[in-house]
Amino acid sequence: MRKKRIDNERRSIGFMIFVLVMLTGAVFLQVSNIYSRNLEREKEIGRLEQELQAAKELQVELLEEKEHVKSAEFIEAAAREKFRLIKQDEKVFIQDGP
Repeated sequence: MRKKRIDNERRSIGFMIFVLVMLTGAVFLQVSNIYSRNLEREKEIGRLEQELQAAKELQVELLEEKEHVKSAEFIEAAAREKFRLIKQDEKVFIQDGP
């Protein structure tokens, strides 16, 4: 009877150890999965931060260009180049040949 009881206790201890090992393995797999997803997300965050920085730099350039386009000098130069306009008090000289 005592031997049977010891065998039952050993089986139950063995089963508990088996369950603990399985649970530990499952927890380890979950932790490693979470860790790898975290690494991927950190890489994505880094890439997005670089994109954001590039977009901010482009925005600054475009705002500067917008201010330049609004300037009187740019408007005058564009009118002269595209439409060949001149001021009222200016004279145009045309040169023939080289």
